[in-house]
Amino acid sequence: MARIKNKQLFDYVIYKGDDIICHGTKRECAEYLGVKEQTIDFLATPIRKKRDKGNGLIAEKVDISEDTE
Repeated sequence: MARIKNKQLFDYVIYKGDDIICHGTKRECAEYLGVKEQTIDFLATPIRKKRDKGNGLIAEKVDISEDTE
């Protein structure tokens, strides 16, 4: 029988400095912030984190998928 890989699932945590602004799916965070889902993708990129001076929004992508075999 073939193994079926589970789709990877992610949640996002949005920070501004040391404060957590929101967390949830990409869609939930985008709705909360009033931005497009692509903006959440950008906030999670390494270049965005590198450019941040401590007062901008940053997203951390958290893997929540379960690996079942």
